[in-house]
Amino acid sequence: MTPNAAIQILPQLMNTGRPVFLWGAPGMGKSAIVKAAAKADSRTMHDVRAVLLDPVDLRGIPTIREGKTCWAPPEFLPSEARSVLFLDELPQAAPLVQSACLSLLLDRTIGEYRLPDDACVVAAGNRSEDRAGAHRVLSPILNRAIHLDIEASHADWLAWALSADVLPVVRSFVQFKPALLSQAVPTDGSRAWPTPRSWHCVSDAVKQCGVHAEVIKGIVGPVAAAEFVAFNELQRYIPDLEQVFKDPNAASVPTQASVMYGMCGALVERIKTDADVINEVMLYARRLPSEFQTMLVRDCFTVQPESMRQNKHAKDWARQNAKHLIATA
Repeated sequence: MTPNAAIQILPQLMNTGRPVFLWGAPGMGKSAIVKAAAKADSRTMHDVRAVLLDPVDLRGIPTIREGKTCWAPPEFLPSEARSVLFLDELPQAAPLVQSACLSLLLDRTIGEYRLPDDACVVAAGNRSEDRAGAHRVLSPILNRAIHLDIEASHADWLAWALSADVLPVVRSFVQFKPALLSQAVPTDGSRAWPTPRSWHCVSDAVKQCGVHAEVIKGIVGPVAAAEFVAFNELQRYIPDLEQVFKDPNAASVPTQASVMYGMCGALVERIKTDADVINEVMLYARRLPSEFQTMLVRDCFTVQPESMRQNKHAKDWARQNAKHLIATA
C-alpha cells in the first residue's frame, strides 16, 4: 500500500476500534502517515516509542491507597477523547514490553489505566526481512491487529516533497531515477542507503554545504550518491529561466532528459512563489515532450492550485490533456 493510500484508509480503520499495525522498511515515513491520518480525523496523537520503554513504564508507578497497592498511569497515555495511541517501533521492543502493550491492544487497559472509549491504537515497525533489529511480534498482537504493508511510492513522496521545501534538484533527481527513492537495507554492512527519509536528509545537507560527494555518500550510499552528483553536474545546462519568462516561444528547450527534469523542477520552484509567470510557463510547457508537459503541469497545479485553475492556458491544457493527468494521478 502506498503512503497516500494508507493516509486515506487509516482514519476509517481508526473508527473500527481495532488496533492497526503499519509495516515497512526504515525510512518509509510510517510515523508521518499516522500523524497525517490523525490530523485528517481530528484526533490528538500520542507518539510512544515502544523500543525505549521498560514494561513498568506502561503500567505506571505503584502507590498505596487505603492500604492497597494501586498504579499511577503514565502521563504519555491518552486521556482525552478522539486520541491516537501510536506505539512506534513495536517490533524492536523487547518481548516483555510487547507483553505490556498486549494488554492495551487486547483489553484497552493496563494497571489502573483504561483507554478512552473512542481512542484508537496504531502500531508501526520494521519487518524481520528489513534487518532492522526487529523481534518476533507476539502472536496475540498479530492476530488482533489490522495489518497494512507500506511500500515506497515516488509519486507520493514527490507530492509531499513539494510541500516540504525539499530542494528542486533532489525532487528532479527522484523523478529522473525513481528506482533510487528506496532500496532494501544492504547486506554488506553499508551504513547508508537510499530511502524517502534519507533523500529529505540530502536536501537539508545540500542547503547547508552544497553538493558534497562524501556527505551525500554518507546519507544514501556510494551508488545513489554518484548518480545524484552526476545529475547535479548536468543542471548547469539548464536554460536561463528569465529567457523563458521573457519569450517562452523562443527560449531554448533542453535535449537531455536529466536536464529537462531539472528544468521542470526549477520552473515549479519559481511558480511556488510567483504565480505571475504561469502564462509563460504554460506556453513553454507546450514545447516539451508530452510526459514532461504532464509532469510540469501536474506539479504546477499542486503548488498553485487556485492560480492554475483561473489561468486560461492552464485550463486549456487540462481540457486537452485530461487523460494524461488522470493516468498520473
